[in-house]
Amino acid sequence: MEGLAPPLHLCIEVRMMMERGESINSGLRKIIPEIEINFRQHVIKLLFEFDQYGKVNHKNFASLTMYRRELLNLLVHGLCGEPILPRIIGLEHEIKTACLDEIQTYVNDLPLRGLLTMLLIQFPAFLLLLFGPLINELTRSFMQ
Repeated sequence: MEGLAPPLHLCIEVRMMMERGESINSGLRKIIPEIEINFRQHVIKLLFEFDQYGKVNHKNFASLTMYRRELLNLLVHGLCGEPILPRIIGLEHEIKTACLDEIQTYVNDLPLRGLLTMLLIQFPAFLLLLFGPLINELTRSFMQ
């Protein structure tokens, strides 16, 4: 699962964990080491606040992207005992669709990126081939 979008990875893990019958709290504690480091701190903070205070401050999630924030909100609802499996499955499909759209956009931009790189490398080489002999002849004529 290396390189997979962290919210998608966590969403898949939570779905599989719930389908096996594990609780959200124990399942999250098991998969914390597998979560990407930048996203892991938010999951740990979520679990800590829920364990200490029985609720979670949603202001901590304001700086996160839409899918990360929505996933953490779903996890909070799951920790409170609400059924979230259908919503997790829906979010998983949304994240997959967004990932595929992002990949498609990147693939569509690849030819242009390749052409620009090639242009930046080949244009100076072409100018050198074009003007090299001319400059060589010009310097020879000045030396005579």
